[in-house]
Amino acid sequence: MKKENSLAALRNLVETALLIAIAFALGRVKLFTMPNGGSVTPAAMLPLIIIGLRRGPKWGFLGCIVYGILDFMLDGGFALNLWSILLDYLLAYGALGVSGFFKGKKNGVWIAMPVAVAARFVFVFLSGVTVWADYTASSFGDIWLFSLTYQASYLLPELALMYVIAFAMRMAWPRLLNPDDVR
Repeated sequence: MKKENSLAALRNLVETALLIAIAFALGRVKLFTMPNGGSVTPAAMLPLIIIGLRRGPKWGFLGCIVYGILDFMLDGGFALNLWSILLDYLLAYGALGVSGFFKGKKNGVWIAMPVAVAARFVFVFLSGVTVWADYTASSFGDIWLFSLTYQASYLLPELALMYVIAFAMRMAWPRLLNPDDVR
């Protein structure tokens, strides 16, 4: 392996680990917690989205899946079975890596945030209508409507906070969110 390639790989690894750590720390600050899981944090998904924006889809998906594993293992993750681990943690957080497809795109961060949150929504919504259906259908009736409103009630406020924080970050550190300036 060339020295340049190993240095680039090391830079990618260190930056991804740092952004995962920032996301993990932000994720521990709960502004609002839903009764059956899910919470609004001070934009904990934003560092995960930044991984993809700065390093591309490979690092984006990998970093976000690692975060999902850590969130499940270290933050008291709850799962009924393997499907809930896959849908609520690995695939839902991993889906945020879709932001990597916006690397190098003009205004990529502003498009990547709603696309990534929508991708995460797909998996938590599917978990709500499959894995958790037996636990909520009897109380709430239409499980599809319940899962839609439940998941949106914490993901949309989180998305709004991400826009506010990303705007402030762009003003303070323009290179952080501008993938074209990454070396």
